Amino acid sequence: MTIAQTPQGFPLESILQKFLASRINISPEALCYIEDLKFNAQELEDLIRKISFSPIFNSHVTLEILLQEYGSKITPNIHPQDISGRSNHNISNETNLNSQTSNSKNSLNLIKKKSVLVPDRGKKNKKSIPIDDLNDIPEPPDSPEFPSISPNPPGQKVLKPLPNIDLGDDKVVSEQLPPESNLETPSSSKGRMDETEILRIREEKKKGYQRVQIRQSTSTFRPLASEYNAEVEIISDPTGKMFTDGKLDEFVGLQADKFHKLTKILKKRPEGHSLLDINMINRLENSVEVKFVGMVVEKRQTSKRNYLIEFEDLTGTCMTLVRQEPKELYDLMNYLLPDHVVIVDGYLSVNKKTNSRIIMINKIIFPDSPNTHPINYPQEDLSICFVSDLHFGSKYWLEKEWNRFVDYLNCNMGSDKQVKQAGKIKYLCIAGDIVDGIGIYPNQDKHLFIKDIYKQYEATAEYLSQIPDYIQIIASPGDHDAVRKAVPNPAISKEMAPAMYEMGISMVGCPTMVSLHGIKVQMFHGTSLIDMNMSIPGMSHEDPCKTMNEFIRARDLTPTYGKKTEIAPLLEDWMIMSTLPDILHTGHLHKNGVGTYHGITTINSGCFQGQTDFQKSLGIEPDFGKPTIINVNGKFTPQVIDLAADM
Repeated sequence: MTIAQTPQGFPLESILQKFLASRINISPEALCYIEDLKFNAQELEDLIRKISFSPIFNSHVTLEILLQEYGSKITPNIHPQDISGRSNHNISNETNLNSQTSNSKNSLNLIKKKSVLVPDRGKKNKKSIPIDDLNDIPEPPDSPEFPSISPNPPGQKVLKPLPNIDLGDDKVVSEQLPPESNLETPSSSKGRMDETEILRIREEKKKGYQRVQIRQSTSTFRPLASEYNAEVEIISDPTGKMFTDGKLDEFVGLQADKFHKLTKILKKRPEGHSLLDINMINRLENSVEVKFVGMVVEKRQTSKRNYLIEFEDLTGTCMTLVRQEPKELYDLMNYLLPDHVVIVDGYLSVNKKTNSRIIMINKIIFPDSPNTHPINYPQEDLSICFVSDLHFGSKYWLEKEWNRFVDYLNCNMGSDKQVKQAGKIKYLCIAGDIVDGIGIYPNQDKHLFIKDIYKQYEATAEYLSQIPDYIQIIASPGDHDAVRKAVPNPAISKEMAPAMYEMGISMVGCPTMVSLHGIKVQMFHGTSLIDMNMSIPGMSHEDPCKTMNEFIRARDLTPTYGKKTEIAPLLEDWMIMSTLPDILHTGHLHKNGVGTYHGITTINSGCFQGQTDFQKSLGIEPDFGKPTIINVNGKFTPQVIDLAADM
């Protein structure tokens, strides 16, 4: 393929490089569309910035998104179908690019979802038999007749079916989308959570806040927590154990390790017996019940609103189908994301006349957690305090709320009951974004009152030194801290924050699991919460615990590779929750939330940073000055302390 410079605007390769530099994936059709618009340098920069801030954006720019946002810019001689045909022709030959465009070539190949576990990734399985017509697929014995399905929804674009799959009149119309009736994407009025629901959630949370009395306490009692030594055990921490050369084998190895770990968890479930490898299923010649562990390669929806899902394991790939009944299984498809590892229980339908086969799914089992989670409560009547997103160094940092927090921890503020409550706090867990950082986003220096990263951590140590010394602080990094952007993250280094180490703060990586007086706390900053909210209908930043439940159900803190959350190519996947915590603690969203899932307490701990201009433009109202406290003696009862009630 030869890329020629257009009279105006950028060539295809340059446009692609601009998008990749901004960490944005783009489809071939969208790439060619932008080329035809002939943007100049400033217009292209404005376009990328607008896409990045657009609620439609979900880390992957498609032609549909561009037509919806910028359709008025289409010139009379440009037709979307022509763009689609041309891009398929041009970009399918991307392997012919010279060595100077190798980075572009690799990125374009990633646009099309490929198998990542099988060594001959993306190649056709020699044992697989293409489907000729779904109408010819035999029904399982003694099963009710498959229900009739509504016709093709109007206005939907019919896409090309998967390779070697003939669906007859049931065409593939979308990729990774829920059914139209449940469609909730940030780009539509249906997709955004109803304003009434948002207000309801906010009011419900406010009812649970405990307002601290803004008065100086005269109590002189000795805090209970000061009478006990800290008992901190690091159960899991990636710091010092992450080594990578960035080679292809490490990317594949990461997914393979994820598959192994989750398979091990799945096999411990009651349903985890009589499992077959996919290559064995592909060799079966007769229709039969089958069950296997598979990783989702791709999920598509057909014109008849069925789901066509490709799974893989370490031995091969197979195609499966989910119909609209049973409804419980069909609705579950909203929560099944690419790279999820699950048990598939289904019926292999083989039609020897048409030489076709497909697995009709009856049940999908996630790794999940037991319905009841046992907790070994300590005898000591102590508490843990959870905060995140302090953002020391930012102009938006809330000094008044922080000073109130310090007064509260020092038992110098609140009613007698609140002072007694504060005196039980033995541990303070900080889930990332301790400082605001440097160069995290363009022109960040305009929003900083401390513009030196070392001085930001010096100030952090000074602020944290005001906390009583009997409270043990456990600090984990976030995406604003001075660690690499890709997860997992190592602990903030001693060279970067020596004063914090000298104070005896437990500096850990992200994610990490610590035992505090026997209570297992999983700390994770939560960068992938946004990916999950963008991928699953009904999820919202307003209710972070609902999203955190999906982490536990998948037993994976970053379920899908290739979204906005960058994942380092390591031979071990540190994001898998091999051990279930008693408490899952996240941040990142600047929203407060507490909940439980199968006996596991979930906490998203708000922030100590006011509303930024960017948050205001998106209508995000941060929950600041609201630390969460849990007493570890007996049944957990999360208590949110409101330090900004009079603001």
